[in-house]
Amino acid sequence: MQDDPRPRAGRGPEIYPLSGDGASPRSDDAPSRMLLPMITTRGPWTAFAGGILVACATATCGGAPAAPQAPAVAGPLVAPAPAPLPVDVSAVPEPPGLVITARLAKVSASLGVVHEWTGLPMPQSEQLSEFMAGGPLGPIVDLEQPADLAVATNGKDDIGALIAVAAAVRDPEAAKALLAEKFKLVPGDNGVITLRPAPPQPNGSGEDGKSDDDRHPCELSPAAGAAAMRLVCGLDAASLTALGPWLTRTAPRRPPGPDAHLEMRFGPMKATIGDQWRKLSGLFDVILDGGETSAAAARDLAKAGVSDLAMFFVDLDTIAIDLDLSDSGATLTTTFGIPGAASTLSRLLLANADKNGPPSAPFWQMPADADVALFNRGHDANDYARGRDLVLRVVADALATDGIVERDRHAIVDALSELATPAPMAYASGIDSGAVGKALSAKRALGDGADAVERAEAGRAEAEALLGWHVLESDQPPAGLVDAIKALALAWSRPGVQSVYRAKMKAPPPSLRSAPMPVKKAGWPAGAQHFVLEAFLPAFRPAKGAKGRVGTGKPFVVHVVVIPDGTRSWVGFGGDPLLVASKVTDAASGTGNGLASRADLADLKGATLGSGGFISAGAIGELVAEGCSLATDDTAPADTFFDEVAQLPHQADPIDFSLTARPGKPPSSAAVLHLSKGTIQGAVAGILRHGGF
Repeated sequence: MQDDPRPRAGRGPEIYPLSGDGASPRSDDAPSRMLLPMITTRGPWTAFAGGILVACATATCGGAPAAPQAPAVAGPLVAPAPAPLPVDVSAVPEPPGLVITARLAKVSASLGVVHEWTGLPMPQSEQLSEFMAGGPLGPIVDLEQPADLAVATNGKDDIGALIAVAAAVRDPEAAKALLAEKFKLVPGDNGVITLRPAPPQPNGSGEDGKSDDDRHPCELSPAAGAAAMRLVCGLDAASLTALGPWLTRTAPRRPPGPDAHLEMRFGPMKATIGDQWRKLSGLFDVILDGGETSAAAARDLAKAGVSDLAMFFVDLDTIAIDLDLSDSGATLTTTFGIPGAASTLSRLLLANADKNGPPSAPFWQMPADADVALFNRGHDANDYARGRDLVLRVVADALATDGIVERDRHAIVDALSELATPAPMAYASGIDSGAVGKALSAKRALGDGADAVERAEAGRAEAEALLGWHVLESDQPPAGLVDAIKALALAWSRPGVQSVYRAKMKAPPPSLRSAPMPVKKAGWPAGAQHFVLEAFLPAFRPAKGAKGRVGTGKPFVVHVVVIPDGTRSWVGFGGDPLLVASKVTDAASGTGNGLASRADLADLKGATLGSGGFISAGAIGELVAEGCSLATDDTAPADTFFDEVAQLPHQADPIDFSLTARPGKPPSSAAVLHLSKGTIQGAVAGILRHGGF
């Protein structure tokens, strides 16, 4: 038989039929043609043997070589899968009603610093993932990347109705594999994968297992920035829809910032704040107006304070809180954006922006052993007068309630009014540690069975030692200050006042009188004055003693020394007249060892501030102990607290604070607090010692 005359080019593979129908192969393929039916119609073993025979016939057993076998035809062609749609991670606008944003910029590094300070175990990726989702997900969150939070209204002035949080995923493919064990992963638009709880599984007890309905809805979403994908979890599905795109496509684009940042925006909340204030104001008025007529001034003061606070929130645009951690300590900065100034508080925060600079000269003249010191650049006279007058009206009402006649009340209130001034000032205080230790030891040596009179006297001595020394500098003429103190002393000594309080207190009333200078020496500035304030406080008024002694006890004594300094006034006061006189004269003259010599205050020297200062941890212990000693005769807990604070290795480290107005659009004011590493470690150690964690 002749070869097929049709050209082979372009022909598909030849397929030889296994039966006689169809085109016949060439004659030289006859042996193979004869064996093919046998190969295909017998069992497997027959087919195997037939294959061997065919191989022999065509290769070694004679006959012409067989033509090359054509490859088998593949199955029907399958169209390639369409290419995935491109994922869009371009920035999107802010969600409507966005009121709170927060970011942890360096989660792992921040946790490491806190762990170094405290020694406490820190949460890891698995714990942060569980916190976000409300249930275990596994260690899928990347702690080396920022985590963000967003809170928005739902368009109905419902603050906080929409809440979502997002964090970078460490390994998207590994995360998907891990999550697939617990969730059904449902692909969505733009590459988003929704995590849906797996269906309940039988638990082996004949009952269906329970699905975790308490989890927050979550999704894996493509993201801008360093992480290809972020885990986003929301309060509900509406939160994910409204906030998810912004958290994955816009928030990661924000520039690096502090270790932690929180921003509250009051624009979307102003209507809600106004509505809530109107409701609360009416309730507040009803509660306060139901009191006694004599409390009218206190009600007016409370109303004014609450009303001013409401106006302050209306004035506000934003509050931003930033936390920076370093090897030296932590710095917390709160910035108030205040485009309006309807409230007194707003005006106080924005005051003196044109006077910012280093701390004032009188601040640096304060004694170097101070554990509290501060300065400010003064206040607006009108704003100050309104607040002062409201407070003095409360004082006048209290005097009237006690039975002081109007003429005497006016004399006392007028003198107090002259003492209160909005002038710039500086202040410092400290204690004589040796005197405090001696007083505490004497009190403890008495024991629980000590005579009541002796215990009261020991408590009074402790309180006077804890009072320590205080120095105040005011940029007001000394003559006006001295005249105001003398006027107050004269008004308080009036027979009507003395008789009312003698009857009311069943003890001599408090007194304020002039006294000789505590140290007889030459060189006191002209006009220097010494005053003594005495008060018979209930805490030091003993019950009947073991030997039948009764009485009012000794008075609690405060010595006040006023030193003129040109247009400035220096005032020192405390329980020890010699200590007070020494501190105030050294500060006023500038010849003593002042704060300027302290290396731990070097950061303040070059700072540009409105007002500021510092307080130490030791001062906090002193304030607690002093307050308790003046209020009650049972000061054992406060004394213990004082001792523990005094033993802290860094109890003298300064805790710096400042408040600075910043011009701009809108104008703002920044409050800054800095704590040293040692202060933080000491506080944590104290809390742990008392089981606080």
